[in-house]
Amino acid sequence: NGTVVTTSSQVTEWTDQSGSGNITTQAKIAASNDVTLTNNSINFNPAITFTGASGKELVGNAASNWSTNPITMFIVANDNGTTTSNSGLFVTGSPGPGLVVVSVGPPGLEIQSYQLDGNGCTSAATTTSISQYQIIRGVYTTGNDANGGSTSVNSKSEGAGAVSCTSLGGTSFEIGGRTAGGQSSRIFKGDIAEVIAYRGTLTATQIQQVESYLALKYGISLNQTSATDYLASNGTSKIWDATASAGYTGDIAAIGRDDNAGVNQKQSTSLNNSFMTIGLGTVASDNASNTNTFGTDKQFFAWSHNSQAATFSTATTTQIPSQINARMTRVWRAEENNGDVGNLQVKIKISNA
Repeated sequence: NGTVVTTSSQVTEWTDQSGSGNITTQAKIAASNDVTLTNNSINFNPAITFTGASGKELVGNAASNWSTNPITMFIVANDNGTTTSNSGLFVTGSPGPGLVVVSVGPPGLEIQSYQLDGNGCTSAATTTSISQYQIIRGVYTTGNDANGGSTSVNSKSEGAGAVSCTSLGGTSFEIGGRTAGGQSSRIFKGDIAEVIAYRGTLTATQIQQVESYLALKYGISLNQTSATDYLASNGTSKIWDATASAGYTGDIAAIGRDDNAGVNQKQSTSLNNSFMTIGLGTVASDNASNTNTFGTDKQFFAWSHNSQAATFSTATTTQIPSQINARMTRVWRAEENNGDVGNLQVKIKISNA
């Protein structure tokens, strides 16, 4: 994920910011209204919007063959009605490994999932609804076959690659489409905020670091079926402590700065429920417009709640001061890591209560 070059919001290039030198030709496309930059699309951050128009995706080239090593992909995406099966989120080769949307069912009644792709087959289907922003992880344990691979959504394992889907390899890649082989209609319809791809497998801690970064930036709660800390880029500093927050795992959100991860999220809300928004000093129109600063690297403020109702129809009279008649049963827990972040502005949607 890097700088997006636009002409009147029409995307012409999405540059790589990994510093790896792997990308020799950046993802480029001729400007059109079918691939545009949408500001403030998710948690005060922008995303690229694809209309699903035939042949309108981003295409790039890499320095080496994608099928020679295992691949681990992370994509933050929101499907907005993709109907053409095997439409790509991030795909490689001609065709090679990638993550695609698969649609099954009659027109108007399609059921969509994210799956690993190969040359003529798909595998490891996700089960969570794709019609909202999710953090999707796709893993190929071998360089040219989805068999043995896996998919996850918001850190929860969902699909296992049990079918041999071999790939043809190649150095090209596409974002928002899978058009190799003359399939120009296989275009994703929706929003893609970020793509991270590794030529190799990651450790459990490394996966946790990447998904914590994405959760912090985009306000997406990681699944807590198994207690999972949000970790900073060093793998040890905590953004959100799952053990300390036991019983308070609803709508996890955070703000903070992590220089090595390249994130400086100064205001945030939970994508699951935007009832509460917290900003560093203020809540501006978007993250870039908030001019306040964190005092030091790896400084975070996180919050979550006890998953009780945020309404007064189920109010309680316990644990309240004498001047108050009742309170909602929802209780938030907040934590501050690596020093005092400074003044905060808290906004609550009263209409939700």
